[in-house]
Amino acid sequence: MLKYLVQLTGDLLAQALIIGMLAAYITSVIGKRGQRVLIAGGVLTFLASAAMAYAKNATKIITANALDYWNLYTVVVFAAAFLLFLIFSINRLRLRLRAVGDYLVSIFAALIIGSSVFLTLPTVLAYPFNFDLAGETMVSTNFLYRIIGILLGLTIDIVIGVATYKLFRDLSVGRIKLFVIPVLLIQLVNYAGLAINILLTVLTKKRILKPTDPLFQTLFNVSKFVINYSSYFIFAILLVALIVAVMRFFGNIKVHEEYRNPAEHRKIRARMRSIRRWAVTLFLFTVIAVINLTVIDAYNNKKPDEVPVEECIIMDDSVVVNLTEVADGNLHRFGYSTENGVQVRFIVIQKPNSSSYGVGLDACDICGEAGYYQRGDQIVCRRCDVVMNVNTIGFKGGCNPKVIQYEIKNGQLIIPIEELVKHESDFD
Repeated sequence: MLKYLVQLTGDLLAQALIIGMLAAYITSVIGKRGQRVLIAGGVLTFLASAAMAYAKNATKIITANALDYWNLYTVVVFAAAFLLFLIFSINRLRLRLRAVGDYLVSIFAALIIGSSVFLTLPTVLAYPFNFDLAGETMVSTNFLYRIIGILLGLTIDIVIGVATYKLFRDLSVGRIKLFVIPVLLIQLVNYAGLAINILLTVLTKKRILKPTDPLFQTLFNVSKFVINYSSYFIFAILLVALIVAVMRFFGNIKVHEEYRNPAEHRKIRARMRSIRRWAVTLFLFTVIAVINLTVIDAYNNKKPDEVPVEECIIMDDSVVVNLTEVADGNLHRFGYSTENGVQVRFIVIQKPNSSSYGVGLDACDICGEAGYYQRGDQIVCRRCDVVMNVNTIGFKGGCNPKVIQYEIKNGQLIIPIEELVKHESDFD
């Protein structure tokens, strides 16, 4: 649950703020005409994202290379739309063009939102369909927890977006642009790291650039820096949200507007209370988002304690484990060191409400020698965090441990040494 809560929060957080700010700008400057353009753009973006998610995950239409090109084109659209938005949102030019100017500004704002959302929404839509259930049903506790994590993350992003819109819509055009432009610039720099990385991959494949070229090294270092510090760009955008929340809260404590009668005074105070509530909402949910992306993310990615490698008996040409040592229902890990000095690890666990045992390598076909750990009553892959169904350990499939041959005889688990040696390469 925590994994998807953090991922969802981070995936659409910047987009939620951009949507809120630009929607407020279009509502304030252009009105219903611009709102209709944004709604149409939102619908088209969702449909395009759903189609991309389907093509990427359910068909072979979108390969990894094709996806790179799509992402590169989308970043170019974002940059071009941002530049054109800056030009045509100049008040004098927009007013000179009249209705055409209004439509152009609205279209460029819709393209900014659409391209930004399109870069992440297909991945978000595919989350529920990429769950590795490890033999569990869609009504299992783990599946429901993941869905809850997704819904909570989505709720945080939506509330932040709505609160941003509520706080921006009655600001002056100049103040809205004062905050919108830095946020879009930050996001553009963030996307530039992705675009440069994709571009370098394309150019090296076509042998236009070589990794030893000075230009390649310069662009690579820029891309590496931006990608490694991408979370800081999100925090910078969140800082803008916090500044807006604080500014709007303290700017709406005392009435400075003139009013003609008590009724008008009450109306002004009611509007100011509403602004303060939305400011508090934005502030609190922004803090929650920061906690998600820092504290909860660190907790979720905390490395589990190592399951110690226990001693086993070497008898003739076999490795022997006494079943009395592994009959507690917990995960036990053993190792055999080959003549080449490679430790081949295997795990043993007694299956729940059964006298049978799950036995396999401490490695799988998908995640390699990452191994497994025990979390409560669950056995979990260290690399992909997939929960194993203990009853399926010993069977092929998914992220299950690699199957090895063994026999149980006279209260002992017996594994031929040659069976372990032939899996030496899995741990080398």
